[in-house]
Amino acid sequence: MKYIAINSIRSFAAAICAAAIAVWTFAPAAHGAEVEEAGYYFSVTVDYGFDEAYEKVNAALKAEGFGVLSETNFQQVMKEKLDKDLPRYLILGTCHPGLVYQVYEMEDWVGILTPCNVVLRELPDGRTAVAIKHAGGLIMATGNPALEGVVQELIEISIRILGSL
Repeated sequence: MKYIAINSIRSFAAAICAAAIAVWTFAPAAHGAEVEEAGYYFSVTVDYGFDEAYEKVNAALKAEGFGVLSETNFQQVMKEKLDKDLPRYLILGTCHPGLVYQVYEMEDWVGILTPCNVVLRELPDGRTAVAIKHAGGLIMATGNPALEGVVQELIEISIRILGSL
């Protein structure tokens, strides 16, 4: 019986995500590229370099009410810990205080699932890929369909942020 409930929740979460994707994925970003959905994240590839992408991502996050709580230089960590050379790769730990508080009111262990990661990854051709964690995972992880409204809002904001780059 528990297996059926988990699958029902996953189907419900998938339906929410599919609705958001149907409405938003086809909207071109400011630079002409489309925001893509890849299961557990949304992404866009921009035609400018890493530093410019970093500035634009931070401005877009701020404009949508997000704050950056942490920055992890994944490239540097892999070099220091494993002596591996990677292209520039930065993980921003972000938070939208108003929305995360709404989730907290329904799921007081929300801290396990936050922050919302935003990743910037330098591509070999000099462009930058930017991705945001898909909020649909909140429902799947918690099993709480009451989060639907907040999740839908987070999905819409995520796609707006990426579309503005």
